[in-house]
Amino acid sequence: MNTSVKGAAILCLLTVLAGCVIRVTPDAGRGAPVSLDRPTVGNGMIVGFIDDTNSEGKISYVTIWDTQPRARTGSKGLPIRMLEDGTFVAENVPPGQYFVPRLASKKWVASITNRDVLQPFEVRAGQVRYWGAYAVDFKDGSDMLRMPARVTVSTSTRMNKRQVLQKVLSVARGSGWEAALNKELGNR
Repeated sequence: MNTSVKGAAILCLLTVLAGCVIRVTPDAGRGAPVSLDRPTVGNGMIVGFIDDTNSEGKISYVTIWDTQPRARTGSKGLPIRMLEDGTFVAENVPPGQYFVPRLASKKWVASITNRDVLQPFEVRAGQVRYWGAYAVDFKDGSDMLRMPARVTVSTSTRMNKRQVLQKVLSVARGSGWEAALNKELGNR
């Protein structure tokens, strides 16, 4: 078994063992075409941005957990869509309290250590919830055999809330999410 296959197998195993609630949808992935699912009545959306220009490997996974384990979406998790620039979208999120504890590339998985970034946020029905724009600098050569890795993120200056929402709006055309995104942007 070659090293990349072993690494992928270990990543999958660790994701399952850690109880992550993430599912990368078939059209997800950096640079892949993205189309959003139509909104389901009573659900919301989470959007955010990860600046990984100073890290080893591009971020390909963002883990979003519900703060109430009994209410977690199970092994399938939330559908996370990664846009080519580091913007991520989770649509049709059931109302509740959520937080983002982990980030991953194809080379590493790291737990976020900042308490302020780990603070739960609320998603309401029909709402687009902006998580934030953060930069991650992960260059210590960590790999799956040296888990668990930890990472501290800082506020990104590459994108702000308005830019992230506009980016998501550009891929949301015709999906039914436009009204909620425009409301969050303050557009009429």
